[in-house]
Amino acid sequence: MPQAAPSATDPALRVDDLSLVINDARKPISAVNDISFSVDPGETLALVGESGCGKSLTALALMGLLPDAIRVSTGSITLHGSDITTLSERELQKRRGDNISMIFQDPMTTLNPLVTIGNQITETLRIHRKIDRGTARERAKALLERVGVSDAERRLDQFPHELSGGMRQRVMIASAMICDPDVIVADEPTTALDVTVQAQVLALLQELQREAGMALILVTHDFGVVAQTADKVAVMYAGRIVEQGPADAIFAAPKHPYTEALLECSAPPPPIDGRARDRSALPQIDGTVMPLTQQFPGCRFAPRCAFATERCRTEVPRTRGNRHTVACHHPRQDLDTGVGS
Repeated sequence: MPQAAPSATDPALRVDDLSLVINDARKPISAVNDISFSVDPGETLALVGESGCGKSLTALALMGLLPDAIRVSTGSITLHGSDITTLSERELQKRRGDNISMIFQDPMTTLNPLVTIGNQITETLRIHRKIDRGTARERAKALLERVGVSDAERRLDQFPHELSGGMRQRVMIASAMICDPDVIVADEPTTALDVTVQAQVLALLQELQREAGMALILVTHDFGVVAQTADKVAVMYAGRIVEQGPADAIFAAPKHPYTEALLECSAPPPPIDGRARDRSALPQIDGTVMPLTQQFPGCRFAPRCAFATERCRTEVPRTRGNRHTVACHHPRQDLDTGVGS
């Protein structure tokens, strides 16, 4: 039965109660647990958390690119009126690059070293738009110029190793944008870049987003990047969304101790006697993210949390709140007034 066409008021992408499990010979391992979020056209959602929290797995699930050993166990991902978790691989291929595209973390390992830049950018366009090679090349050249790649005509005939890291990332952006998708998933798109190039790439993404009205899902561990780009934030820890809401509300009044700790780690240390302090003095979160294989009956952040009680160690907290939600037994801010607990 065909899916209903999306209305003008529908989110560009909606995730409801999504869970992912890793198939194991002994027992399936839960990797992502009952997460829900949505992103509207023209809106940026930042998915934030440390490595190992499930952000990149979630991004791959949105693209229908999960490894064979990982599967969707429950929930839905609605794109263009269809739940993509129910689609065949052939149907997914029609949507990848057209309705939804991805900018991967490391373009050097994502781009094919044996194929020219031009052929890699135009492949998606020729598949989805059925246009001739010459027209596709002109479109690719114009888009490379648009994303700030100099001497675009010559770059089309070069290979990835002949470009700098910043240039390769711009090529990845052009490749993702070539079919004007409704949703872009950007998985740590600036991690391998120096600070100057990182700022340029983020500004470029925002400019392209405004022009095309696309939704952007930004996967990152860096709240500095979030502050520059995001409208909404979803904070992930050990496979769960522990806090979610408007970016300005989360920066002003974080409710989960994990969010609060991440923000403290991202902020510059306060000066002493009017002198800037060494950034090595930044606070850190003791411990590491709990392995997925480790069973734990309560809040998985409890072993690292200064505010944990026995209840936290034995009972999984439910999500509370409306626009600004938190899954915590002892939120740092009152759910309604924003007053500290």
